[in-house]
Amino acid sequence: MKKIISFFIVSLFLVGITNAQINENEITTPDQTTYYMKVKVPEYFQLLFAKDKIVKRLEFLEKRRMEYEKLGLKFNETTKDKQERILVHLRKLESNRLEHQKIIDAQFKYLDVDRKLFVLQQLQKHHDRLIEVQQKLPEPAQQRIVVAIESSSKSIKRFNEEVANIQIFEKMEKGKNVK
Repeated sequence: MKKIISFFIVSLFLVGITNAQINENEITTPDQTTYYMKVKVPEYFQLLFAKDKIVKRLEFLEKRRMEYEKLGLKFNETTKDKQERILVHLRKLESNRLEHQKIIDAQFKYLDVDRKLFVLQQLQKHHDRLIEVQQKLPEPAQQRIVVAIESSSKSIKRFNEEVANIQIFEKMEKGKNVK
């Protein structure tokens, strides 16, 4: 029994590794029936075994952005009933993205300065890409991505302030050491 469970866990982990490459043409969106097995389960195991969980979560934020784009662009091509379901899926994507964002926010204060700068830079790129996606989407789908843009900009503002405070403190410390 232990061998079967071990085999199952290892196989899920390997599936997660093979799906780790982000390819925009093969993005699975929540409206597809295989979303949970192709995205959520591998992400769980990737996070479980990741050395740098923040970088992994940043990758997941980028995946959510691509899923937003793909799902939002389907909006005009569907019927009214399917459009409502797409909006529900966009809300689910946003809640998942917010979950990753909150964890990154909570762990940010424990990072060293270089890692903070790296995370800040990656979040800024992600924020810029979200704005690009927003401009491509139809109006009803744009409303969902506004929440993501606002939460991202709040985090970036807070992170910028924290990094600036650290850099000011370091300059003060260097000034004391010189005297």
